Parts: sequence; C-alpha cells; structure tokens
Amino acid sequence: MKKLQNFFAVIILFLSLFITLTIIYRNGYFNDYLTVIENFFNNAQAVAYSYSGNYEILSGSGSLIEDSEVNSLGNSEIDGSDYTFDTLFYPYYGMLSSSEKEVYAQVYANAIAYEDSFVPISQVSVSDVVEIMEAVYSDHPELYYLSTKYGYLYTSKENCVQITLEYNELINDISSSTSSFENAANNIIASAKELSSDYEKEKYVHDAIARLCTYDENSSLSQSAYSALVNGNSVCAGYSRAFQYIMTSLGIPTYFVAGTATGNHAWNMVKLDDGYYNVDLTWDDQDSGVIYNYFNLTDAEFSSTHTRTNFSVNLPSCDSSDYCGLESTSDIAEKNGVPDNSISVKTDEPSTQSEIPAENSDGKDGQFEKTQDNDLPESDTPDSKIPDKNAPDFSSRDFNSPNAATPDPGVPNAVTPGKNNQNFTP
Repeated sequence: MKKLQNFFAVIILFLSLFITLTIIYRNGYFNDYLTVIENFFNNAQAVAYSYSGNYEILSGSGSLIEDSEVNSLGNSEIDGSDYTFDTLFYPYYGMLSSSEKEVYAQVYANAIAYEDSFVPISQVSVSDVVEIMEAVYSDHPELYYLSTKYGYLYTSKENCVQITLEYNELINDISSSTSSFENAANNIIASAKELSSDYEKEKYVHDAIARLCTYDENSSLSQSAYSALVNGNSVCAGYSRAFQYIMTSLGIPTYFVAGTATGNHAWNMVKLDDGYYNVDLTWDDQDSGVIYNYFNLTDAEFSSTHTRTNFSVNLPSCDSSDYCGLESTSDIAEKNGVPDNSISVKTDEPSTQSEIPAENSDGKDGQFEKTQDNDLPESDTPDSKIPDKNAPDFSSRDFNSPNAATPDPGVPNAVTPGKNNQNFTP
C-alpha cells in the first residue's frame, strides 16, 4: 500500500510539472523561464570561482528582449569613432575583429564620459560583447572606477542591442577619487622618470608598489589599481593593474595577464628592449620585504606555477633573457612607505630556500610558504600550454593616426588621442 502511495505521489509531481511548463510555454514565458534558469547556474558558477582565487572574472548579465522593443532603447550619443589604439600598448584591442574594435572604442569613450547605456555602433553578438569587455578591462587600468560587472540586452538571434556599464563606489565622488589616484601614481612616476633605463624604471616601480601595498583578500575595490595605489591594500588584480598603469604612463608596454596559479590569478607582462618578460608583483610582495623570485621570468620558468587563460594566451611569448636574474639578495628592499631612488636594503635578507605558492589552503593567491628545494612541485603546465612563440606580433604602431589613442607619460590617468592632445581626465 505504501509503495502504491509513493507511486501516485511521483505521478502527481510529474503531472504538476508538466502542467506548469505547459502554462509557461503557452503564455510566452518560456524564454523568461530559461533565462532565470541560466542566470541561476551562471551565479552558481560565479560563486564557485570566487572561492578559487581573489581575481574576479569579469561578469556580464544579459536579458532577452523582443525585436519590437529594440527601437525604443535609450542611447548615448558617444560612439567612440574618433579613436584608434596602438596595439603595442593595448594588445587586447589588436585581438578583436573590425566590428569588435568599433564597439571597444565605443565602450572606452562612454566609460571615460561616465555614461551608463548605449546601443553598439556595429552589429555584435553576445559572445562578441564578452570578448570586447574583457579586452577593454584588460587594456585600461585607468578605468579604475568601473565595476567588474556589466549588463547587456540581446534579441532572439543572439545580437547584442544595448550595453550597460556599471561603476563602483568611486563614481560617487569622481573628482576627489581622480585627484587621490593621480597623486598616488605621480609620487612613483616622478621618481621613476629620473632613472635612465626601462629596466631600472621597471624594478623601481615593482619595489615601490610592493612597499606601498599590503596583500589583503578583504580589501575594498580590490580589482582596481585604485585599491593598491590609494588604499594600500589589494589582491593580485589590484597589484597588476597598478603596475600596468604606472609602467604604461612611463611609456613602457606592460600588459595585464589573467590565468590560474593555485586559483584564479593575475600578473603582468613587460616589454623591455630585447623582448617580453613575466612579472608577478603580488607573489614578490612578502611580509619580510620585496623579493624577485617572480620578476622578469621566461615562460619556461613561469609555466610550473602560472597558466594563462582566455585572451591572455594570445599575448606574445616571453623568451627573452638579458634581464633575467639580475637582482641579488642585496637588492631586497625594505617595505616601508613609498621609496626614493636609493631603495634601502633590509638587513634580514630572505633565506636561500626556494619559495613557492602555498597550496591555497587559506584562499590567498599571493601568499607563500617555504619548502626545501627538493620539495618543489612538478610543473602543472605541460610545455604545450606555454604560449606559442608564433603568437601574434603586436609590435605595429599607429602613432601617425591623427586620433591614435596613445599613453601620455606626462598625463597619468589619461589615454590621449594622438595629435588632438585631448585630455579626458575628469
């Protein structure tokens, strides 16, 4: 009798589910229902990622609209059509298609004007928008007031018909935020400019940010350069974007790299006169002082702990060596405020034991524990995953274009359209 009751209960449950889905379908709510389910799983995935590391993956939230609603959408008049971007400094821009590049420029132009929503200037799909937003966020650390979330509307044909930018709390007093950001950055930029070579400037900026900032997984605005330079507390994304911003302001091509290293992680790539190098400032910032275990390394040296993901796999290979291993233990700088050009030397130099990332037991992406040399982990990145040496060449310049968006070392927080010399600093 009990088994029969259970059988009828199951039948009733399935009938109820069938009737519910039929009502949803016949009333035209089926797509909305699927969207709710999709958002549920997307949010669940985002939560899962948040526990695997402290670099937040850019997150877009889309909503389906009817074709008849498209013409009624509000739009910004800013289309960004007067911008082009030098791929030596903005490599992710160079990875996009022609139509994606047009929308990239539109996103950038609307972001620096603090606009919320706009209709894409070119036809792009939902997947195109994901690539465009990743490219803009990766290329432009000066947009520190943007949130890591954005929205979009799309039609049944998967065409994106509106993009909505989201801003963090800094937008509430952007004038004050900009002043604080520029002052903090200029303290480092001014001293670095006095040095002669790009390598010396790179090492100085590396040490300066490490001494200024403390790793804190609970820091606010942790995905922005602002958190590292102004608040003095950040995670890997903040360290990397601060380093990228200052180095680019100095005219040294420096890229934001996203990947994995005991969890989601971010670091940098720097171009010196002989080629490209990997730099992980977060892992070089220790409580005992600044170290250089992850400073100017090749892909072969980096691959045992770091793996590039998404667009970052298309960045140039790091196989140069002239500036590898030039730092000695006497270079270890005392981590105490913003340095001057004569970086002080710590008396308690670090142990000669190898330092590798901890096993992520505490959820931190930039903390270490000491191990003996024979305890070093085997590479978790096969040689085949090291970026191909035939990766796209991003060395082409476009400085002759009258509207080429190029870094102006003299104007931090401004990407200045070439000869127009138009400063968009708020």
